[in-house]
Amino acid sequence: MKHLLLGMMLLCTFAASAGMDPQLLKQRIEQRLGVQVYLVDETPMPGLFMLGTSQGPLYADAKGDYVLQGIMLDLGHDMKNLTMLGQRQQRQRALTQIGERRMQLKAVPERHSITLFTDLTCSSCRTSLDELPILQAQGVSVQLLPALGTFADLAEAQARWCDPALFSELSLSDRLRCRAGSCQTGIWCGVIRALNNCSRYWITSMPLQIRRRPRVDDSHLPATLHPLLRQVFASRGVEDPVLLERSASSLLPPQRLFGMEQAVPLLAAALTAQQRILIVGDFDCDGATSSALCVLALRAMGGHHIDFLVPNRFEFGYGLTPEIVELAVARGAEFLITVDNGISSIAGVAAAKAAGMQVLVTDHHLPGQELPAADAIVNPNQHGCDFPSKSLAGVGVAFYLMAALNTHLRQLGWYERQDIRAPNVADYLDLVALGTVADVVALDGNNRILVHQGLQRIRAGRCRPGIQALVDVSGRDGRRLTAADLGFALGPRLNAVGRLDDMSLGVACLLSDDLNLARQLAAEMDSLNQERKEIEQGMQQEALATLEQIRFRDGEVPSGIVLHRDEWHQGVVGLVASKVKEQYYRPVIAFAESSDTELKGSGRSIPGVHLRDALELLDTRHPGLMGKFGGHAMAAGLTLSKANIEAFGRAFEAVIGELVTPELLTGVLLTDGELLPDELSLELAELIRASGPWGQAFPEPLFDGEFVLVQQRLVGEKHLKMMLTTDSGHAVDAIAFGVDLKRWPDASVKRVRLVYRLDVNEWRGNRSVQLLVEHLEAAGI
Repeated sequence: MKHLLLGMMLLCTFAASAGMDPQLLKQRIEQRLGVQVYLVDETPMPGLFMLGTSQGPLYADAKGDYVLQGIMLDLGHDMKNLTMLGQRQQRQRALTQIGERRMQLKAVPERHSITLFTDLTCSSCRTSLDELPILQAQGVSVQLLPALGTFADLAEAQARWCDPALFSELSLSDRLRCRAGSCQTGIWCGVIRALNNCSRYWITSMPLQIRRRPRVDDSHLPATLHPLLRQVFASRGVEDPVLLERSASSLLPPQRLFGMEQAVPLLAAALTAQQRILIVGDFDCDGATSSALCVLALRAMGGHHIDFLVPNRFEFGYGLTPEIVELAVARGAEFLITVDNGISSIAGVAAAKAAGMQVLVTDHHLPGQELPAADAIVNPNQHGCDFPSKSLAGVGVAFYLMAALNTHLRQLGWYERQDIRAPNVADYLDLVALGTVADVVALDGNNRILVHQGLQRIRAGRCRPGIQALVDVSGRDGRRLTAADLGFALGPRLNAVGRLDDMSLGVACLLSDDLNLARQLAAEMDSLNQERKEIEQGMQQEALATLEQIRFRDGEVPSGIVLHRDEWHQGVVGLVASKVKEQYYRPVIAFAESSDTELKGSGRSIPGVHLRDALELLDTRHPGLMGKFGGHAMAAGLTLSKANIEAFGRAFEAVIGELVTPELLTGVLLTDGELLPDELSLELAELIRASGPWGQAFPEPLFDGEFVLVQQRLVGEKHLKMMLTTDSGHAVDAIAFGVDLKRWPDASVKRVRLVYRLDVNEWRGNRSVQLLVEHLEAAGI
């Protein structure tokens, strides 16, 4: 099946069995289905048992002959009615149906059997029955059994049995134990709430599989490495110890970039002739750092007329367009350099050439079938370029261009003639590190060197005042800054400027030589970032609510998701696409209105689906459906006529549907296994931190394991602080950021299964080990 239908609401009854042995049932289920069973518990249904497992909650009869996955729910009836129903002949009918369709987790995890007990006197319940054919069409066996209704409608049932505020605080196990008459909430009020809003008929979060990386041969790596790190590096594809080198001397040479041979003499001639050189950047962090780097370097090399121009997202859109060329002409530009854009600017380059300018394109985005008619192009991803690091960010390409130009000017004797000191281009590596991490490019060996060298300069206090100001406003300690801080603290503040305002503010901060001025500009960026968060949160909630309704109507999550609202902010749609992608684990494109007739979209993809290639395939099949498009494997942008949004949605889903398999649409959290108690140490946490940088395609080690949950409390309104112990009694602190407040904290949970990173917690001068939790779930005893 192309689509998975998981997390269904299940209700079934099983023949009562006396003398059930929990241990025998646990063993039988583990043997049959290959899952770990943590908990076996009775439910209010006679003969039905809930099992907490590594695949989520399961339900089984006493012998384990009939097994279902999901959450047990009823459509609004108390225990008395359920017991009476269980004594009827329909129970055997249900057992027969379920026995024929019992779920085998390993073989067909997308198939389920469902038995629904429904009160046909309830209009909401009758409405829900219209959806049953959709379930059956998806291969789900549905058995419908009428029940003895006791309530005239849902309102009466809710008034009698349900206190939603109390019910939301209960764990699943508590809800199943909660009997009518013995607690204020009533056992089934969660279902009553669900039926009051049919868009919640199915649980919307997609399944997540936790898998341990298989052990690989690491004998080729130095024996002096810690055994854990040796395995970590080998599992991330480090086949040669040379790839672990992080010295600047190990960087790939600029001459290997195709087009550099033409670009450097061209730019040197413009610089030495003191032509007016204009840098045209992109409005994201990569574009801002690229622009700042080129301006700083060219000025340090003796250029007198160096300026930059970042298109305003809302007025001009992305890249070198004919409209931007008009602005360049008005500024008297003679030589244009594009950074982090330009490879798709066919019309813009043509306009610049027609205006008498020379154009040098530097970019890292994938080229289309046609290249712009620039005087020179430097792009590691252009055809004919054998530069090994195809994942250079735009700022990486700009750095290589400046490094090659610096060497060329030395050879020309330019600096001696001008009586100026040649710059050390390594001084700009702080900018390279920030732009590279923030653009989420793969940290291959070359990019790891660039980022490491940049971080070293920041930690040593040898960075741009603008970057120091961003460190300060982010509340980070520059002496211990990590790549994660660049990606999750500094980068978003710089990106927020381009999303909501004019990125010229961000570039000005990076260019400033005055720390006080830089701090003022960084404070403005911090304020914009807070505004961005509020806008994003509102849009995300709207997007998820819309998707719940779509899913209820269609009965499935489409292979590719397209979202659109005119009132959405076009600067934030990419972040919304990213959040929805995380929720549903599907390629997502979100659109906002850019004019009365046009939409701008931003997309995010999942591993295994190259989004830019998918859009190119769509464009080939439906010429003219889209306007402009471009991007990478994991992110892309495009324009679209408003009139084409529905047709685009159908075409996008069809294309993605051809490119994916069920396996690709299942989220997987890869871990590096379980740590021994004595490995939960500050020393190992420090060693892992020092062995970075970690990031895209070179992920920081993740570990998994079960712990005793000793204490839990909320901090900062939505973060769960925990005190844990191993089974041997080794204590360790942990924190999970942004937890589901409907689920946590939960006093009934005594053991947890975590996927976590080993981190260093610094508080009031003290340093201790702490687990940064990526995934949290209750575990059985």
